[in-house]
Amino acid sequence: MNYTVIVIVGILVIGLVVFTIVRNLKDKKELEEEMNNDYQESNDQKGDFDEVDDL
Repeated sequence: MNYTVIVIVGILVIGLVVFTIVRNLKDKKELEEEMNNDYQESNDQKGDFDEVDDL
């Protein structure tokens, strides 16, 4: 009887650890993508600098 409970609890704990690791890797990937795409553009990239038009 006791071994059955220990095995079931052990399987649940291993499942929880695996779930936590997979979730953490997914969140890390999403955070890296968000940080790579969320940055302030410089004035050169925006086109807000004064250009001299050749007439």
